[in-house]
This record gives sequence, C-alpha cells and structure tokens, in this order.
Amino acid sequence: PPDVAYSAPEPLPLVQTSRDSGRWYVIIDTKTHGERLFFLDSGYARTTCDDDFVDELGLDTAGLVFVRGIGGTLIASKAKLPTLHAGGHEISDFACIVRDLNQTSSIKDPLEVAVAGVIGADLLSRFVTEIDTARGDVRLIEPSRTQPLTGTDVIPLRRAGRAGTRFLVAASIAGTS
Repeated sequence: PPDVAYSAPEPLPLVQTSRDSGRWYVIIDTKTHGERLFFLDSGYARTTCDDDFVDELGLDTAGLVFVRGIGGTLIASKAKLPTLHAGGHEISDFACIVRDLNQTSSIKDPLEVAVAGVIGADLLSRFVTEIDTARGDVRLIEPSRTQPLTGTDVIPLRRAGRAGTRFLVAASIAGTS
C-alpha cells in the first residue's frame, strides 16, 4: 500500500464524461503534474495507470502482473508513481499497474480529456472514503479522524480470504444477503 501523509481532507469533484455518463470519475490535482481524470472504482483491487499517462510522466515500467478480468487474463507491468497530492493528502511510495485502458477495459478516453487511470481499493483502503453524489464529491478522510461508521449508507470493505487484494462488500437486496 502507498504511504500517506494525511492532512485536512479536500473534496475531489465527481464528474461524468461525454462517453461514460453512467459512472463516476474524479479530478485529482496532482500539483506537480496538473489536474488529471481518474475513474473511481473501489472494485478494482489495484490502482491502474493508462500507459499514455505513464509515458507522459517519463516513468519506467518493470515486472509482470497478471490482470484477471471478465474478458480473460492479460499481462501488464508496474510503474512507481511520483508523489501525488490527492484530496489534500500527499501519497508516495506507490506503484500502479500499467496497461492501455482504451484497449483492455471498458474505460474509454472521452473527447474532452484523457483518462489517466483508475483509483482502486489499494489506495481507497488507506482512507475512510466518503462518496456523496448529491454533493458531487469524494472525501478521503484519515481513518483516525473519524468515529466508527454505521448505518444503511455505510459499506465496509472486507478482504476476501486471509490474504490478497480483492475485497468483499456485504449487501442485502430485497431481503436476500
């Protein structure tokens, strides 16, 4: 997991793109690399960077990572990201999976801006993540700053099994769990 220097949370605007009006993206002002658009997906186990974003930053890629999805398995690599500033926090010592999102996922670049990557559970799990579509933002809150959250609008993520990066979400739909 990444190292996080926590600070007061700053809202990350939620947006939808011209090519994807049914899912949420966040705008992250990385400070050193400007504002970037990331798909927000707590179901992605590992944060993923588009290969064009990694090339633009001049990052080296290394290693082999097997990414398993509904369409099968593909081979990707990893890149260590420079320090990012997201939601008021400084995130460092963080690697992302590198792949061509336009070719290997349902995430397509809209006309207005390229998608830099996917924010996954490996990053979100370092925070209490508050998603408020009515307010139109996401807040990444330092876990020690919050009381234990309960209620019907709180979904705790739990690890699937004893190890690994996959998460489970408990749900009850029409009385069936």
